[in-house]
Amino acid sequence: MNMNSFLSILFAALCLVLMPLNMAEAGFNFFTISEDAEETAPNNPRTPPPQPDLERAQPKTEPAINVPSFRTDQVPKASETTIQRNIDEPPGRERAVSTERRIYNKDRSQQRTVVNINRRNANPIRVGVVLPLSGSYKTVGQDLLKAAELALFDIAQDSLELIVRDTTGSPEGAKEAVRDVIEEGAQIILGPLLSSEVKAVAPIVNSRNITTVGFTTDWTAAGDDIFVMGFMPFTQVKRVIDYTLESTGRRYFSAIIPNSPYGNAIQTAFENQVFTYQLPEIKMTQLEGGRADANLILRNFSEYDERRNQAIMSLPEELRGPYLSNNYTDEVIDPSAPPRRLIEPQRTERIVLKSPDEIAEAEELPELIVPPPSYDALILPFGGNTLYSIANLLAHYEVNSKDVLLLGTGLWDDSAVAQERALHGGIYAAPEPKARFDFEQRFKSVYGREPTRIATLGYDAVALTAVIAQQSLRQRRKPQFKKEQLMNRVGFAGVDGIFRFNNQNLIERGLAILQVTDKGVRVIDPAPRKFVQ
Repeated sequence: MNMNSFLSILFAALCLVLMPLNMAEAGFNFFTISEDAEETAPNNPRTPPPQPDLERAQPKTEPAINVPSFRTDQVPKASETTIQRNIDEPPGRERAVSTERRIYNKDRSQQRTVVNINRRNANPIRVGVVLPLSGSYKTVGQDLLKAAELALFDIAQDSLELIVRDTTGSPEGAKEAVRDVIEEGAQIILGPLLSSEVKAVAPIVNSRNITTVGFTTDWTAAGDDIFVMGFMPFTQVKRVIDYTLESTGRRYFSAIIPNSPYGNAIQTAFENQVFTYQLPEIKMTQLEGGRADANLILRNFSEYDERRNQAIMSLPEELRGPYLSNNYTDEVIDPSAPPRRLIEPQRTERIVLKSPDEIAEAEELPELIVPPPSYDALILPFGGNTLYSIANLLAHYEVNSKDVLLLGTGLWDDSAVAQERALHGGIYAAPEPKARFDFEQRFKSVYGREPTRIATLGYDAVALTAVIAQQSLRQRRKPQFKKEQLMNRVGFAGVDGIFRFNNQNLIERGLAILQVTDKGVRVIDPAPRKFVQ
């Protein structure tokens, strides 16, 4: 195959990656973060939006895309420093350039950095990108920007220019950044990241009728010209409950939720599903990280004492004595182990717990078979060390995966969950990992490290922008970003699967069901390929 044929095939493949799903039906295919959810969810959640109907089918694997390399040159100026970053393109195509201007105060202290990224197009479509590139959330913001750059050079061809500004992670910084990109002619804005930032810029973008796609998970920030693209808990809860009812037959649900805005969102979504399916009365409790009585709360929730007493009373009377006596230690903690906390700064070795039944077994008493609790499915919307601590304590109080199916949300979407034995058998709803894995490998090959989880949002947002721009250029001969274009009911397909925006400006996603096993996380129910109209 000669070079011209190879480039033609590569260009055709890239074009196929970015087409709307209604075109996919005609033979085309369109390619469209964290515990950040707890930070951005509202304190007083309103009733969540109706959830999408999905048609499940085996997804098609997207072809890998060759990622260009980067080269940097620095050119100083008097009152500012301009850095031009030339980006190598395939043979026959003009290189793109990233222009970074570092603006200084009179004392030469750096005031701010502004970045424009384009392919030297004379009349580019200007896209504002406002992210926290400094401050507490700079790692997430920088990864979102890097992912946006990958999308620009993978699939956006020559039409887009990214106008990048730092919000500093603050409402005031976000307002300054948005005003700046608007002054430079931004026709659509991607970002900000945080709920407080999105709400702060709402009056500015709404007054100018500029479509803005925020990366927050706070659904109350959506409305007018602001769309919310973050991972919504509603779809996750609905998907995992739907699967549990349809595929396992379990109907007695319970929930341990964090005492936080994110927990309030989970509770609202959970109760709506219970009402929709007319399920039996649910058992629910709130848990606050770091509480000294967390052990007691989980013990009571597990119904351990009642179940254990029931098991004891089922024994012959002459064998009950050792179990009913008070001369045992209910819980023995290894003195060499660190104190147990609900939220730990680092993962520690598992605490050695010795129950009365384990003591009885050592004395060759008959095995005490503790009956299961009153529920057969339990939602645990936690992540990280908090999740591991809760799961271990529940296992200690004999809430096991055989009797109780553990259900998770996107906070479980971490390969480390497979290392936690107490979570084996549990399931959660999340995007399928295959396409994201390909993205993560490309990201790592360019930037030398793995991206943060929600970096995919930056990639999909730029890809979506490119497609809408191409559509409007074909239909109206000029780029437009209207609400009805983003609300295409057929939807789009991106790194995190299919998605679309509903009439409340909130994202709807097609999610897979994944199961935690001792060999890792595996897909047990694929994500849908399309939405049901």
